[in-house]
Amino acid sequence: SMRGAVLDVGPRTATLGQNSAHIRAGSEPSNFVSMRGAVLSVSHVSRVSSLPTAHPHITGDAELDVSTKPLIGNFSLRGELMHVFVSYRVATEGAAGNGMSILVAEKIRALSMDNRLELQIPRDGWGIWPQGVKKPSHFLQAQAKVFLDKDCLQDGQSWLSGFVTGVVSSMVFVPLLSWTEDDRGSVGELSRLGVDGFDRVDNVLLEMILAMVLRDDPRAAVHAILPVIVGPAAKGGGFETFPFYKLARLSDAPSKATNTL
Repeated sequence: SMRGAVLDVGPRTATLGQNSAHIRAGSEPSNFVSMRGAVLSVSHVSRVSSLPTAHPHITGDAELDVSTKPLIGNFSLRGELMHVFVSYRVATEGAAGNGMSILVAEKIRALSMDNRLELQIPRDGWGIWPQGVKKPSHFLQAQAKVFLDKDCLQDGQSWLSGFVTGVVSSMVFVPLLSWTEDDRGSVGELSRLGVDGFDRVDNVLLEMILAMVLRDDPRAAVHAILPVIVGPAAKGGGFETFPFYKLARLSDAPSKATNTL
């Protein structure tokens, strides 16, 4: 369901500040994910699964020497990979909106090249640019590989094929979770689904669902979901607090159009 992420991995609890929402199985097929469940699952800093490397700047619960041991499944720090996937709603966080997606992507790239912060990606973690993902002309080899659709979708490539390649190849999924005053934004738009039976394929929801499934698969590249939570624009500049109370308006039912795409 959209309120209770119905995953075949069983029930779990997602925490939003001091509020807790139990994500439970419902009457829909067990691999359907609800709108509310998806948002609750990605709106807190998710656990970082074991990262298969012994490098001090890229480490997790388990450490493997990348020079001598194979990595989990098909994922390899020396294979095809993107370091970060930025998920957002084009109308509100894209170039035509507040441009936050572009700013976040640029900031991540800049931080990965800042010698003063010691956040550089070690050579063993550079990886190879994935096939099917367009390499931006301004890309530097040592900087973080950030998937932003406006930069990385190939000419003539379908959005679905491009974003799936991007999410599957990415180590960290960064969703921009927003709800504007007029109920728009990456999360606000989801409140329209399920009203009077209305349903459609929602691209942002689809990205969340895919990232959640991949994060829970030890063979996948996705090791963490790190959200950027954005409230309505403030009159004096900046942003107000995200209206968490509005999450109650998200439907408990799954978007069947999105889950069955």
